Amino acid sequence: MRSSAAASGTAYTAAGVSCPNATVRLVADDLAAADGASVSSWTAHSGSSPATEFALSTAQNVLTVEKGVMPTAPVITTAGFNGHKAVSFDGVSAALAAGGAGATWVVSGNGSTTGFSVAMVVRFDGLGEGTSQWGWHSSRPFFGPTRSGYGNAYLWNMALTGSGQLQGGSVWVPQNGEDKAGWKAAKTARPVPRWLDDGRPHVVVMTLPTYNEAGGKVTLTVDGYRAEDTASWENATTLGYSKTYMTLGGSDMYKTNRYTACSVAEIRFWRGTQLTEAQVKAFSEEMAATYGVELDGYTTFGVSGQHSKEIAVASGATYGTDSNGFTLPLYAGQTLSGAGSVIGKMSAQAGSTIALSASGSPTFADLTLADGAAIKIADDCAATLTATNLTVGANDVIDVDVSAVADARHSVNLISFTSGTATADNFRVVPANPLYLFKVVDGKVRLSCINGTQILFR
Repeated sequence: MRSSAAASGTAYTAAGVSCPNATVRLVADDLAAADGASVSSWTAHSGSSPATEFALSTAQNVLTVEKGVMPTAPVITTAGFNGHKAVSFDGVSAALAAGGAGATWVVSGNGSTTGFSVAMVVRFDGLGEGTSQWGWHSSRPFFGPTRSGYGNAYLWNMALTGSGQLQGGSVWVPQNGEDKAGWKAAKTARPVPRWLDDGRPHVVVMTLPTYNEAGGKVTLTVDGYRAEDTASWENATTLGYSKTYMTLGGSDMYKTNRYTACSVAEIRFWRGTQLTEAQVKAFSEEMAATYGVELDGYTTFGVSGQHSKEIAVASGATYGTDSNGFTLPLYAGQTLSGAGSVIGKMSAQAGSTIALSASGSPTFADLTLADGAAIKIADDCAATLTATNLTVGANDVIDVDVSAVADARHSVNLISFTSGTATADNFRVVPANPLYLFKVVDGKVRLSCINGTQILFR
């Protein structure tokens, strides 16, 4: 579900969670320009307050020639965002900027003392700089206030490291502070994923707490992976969060123009609202559904290594653990494939899939197939799922997905196991076909055809 409203103070429901509409929202689909065309200005979506425009001319007023390469216009791209447009910044000179000393993105007045949130759908088309040991301001910022006009206030930004890890946070800067020597109370949140320059779009949500809030958290969530840092406050007379120009695609941090290769499909900004964790998840799911993003972080369930919907164990590789009898879950929505070995215990839960392919299938030491788990067979697949020990509950039913099989050829040993429990009644073909028959004989789950015709595989 995607909300079309953006008026301040209104709300709607996403994934069963009551959510505020963004005060400012930019949507690349609003731009009339065709694929490859230059974008000299990007006006906020109807209903945004303030009615913001990111413009090349504004960026050229901020990222000036004495700081390095002058900004140029980004371009429209239509590739990789589930049929939607994005504004693509080349990492060499492309940037846009909005506002000025009186900008009201954060709050009206001299500065913001209230928290806020920002969300973005972005694909990183290159790496940043610096390491995760540095604060965000020492990597490569690409969205947030510029250093121009700051002082006695907190700068904030999103930035990318040289290993493609996203960082976000805030730092207090003294009046007319020219370099980082006087900067204090830097806080940086770093979600786990690295190498985000993977050709895929990502959903990013950052929240910052109300100024001077005891125990307030800076949070940053990337595709469901959440990190936080507890804010500390340097100066009670500060103006709060900086209200200067906002730049996108570039930054003049440390008085040097730097640019980040990225493509941005949508930005949302909530002035005066720090989204809850449930709201961050709801917005992430909403934008992921629109732009075709996989929210890998929401499938981890705290299990180390289980960070993706697609888990491929290559031939010769191992996956899992055999320590202390721990059972590694394969969660709903996850697929395990490859010709490698799963060590220790694994439980394939309802909604999970084990994929068999022509190039090989996984081998398990101890596999439990729960009711509602699935085995998917690729076309022309002669591979057999092998388990030393196999457990299937007496009344559990495992779906055997043959939708990808193009031609019926002959019967196949679907599963081979040394010990365990399984009966023919534990398996059913999807899509349903009355000609298919399962037999369990001599430690093998065999799939054949009741009329004697050769079926399934070469």
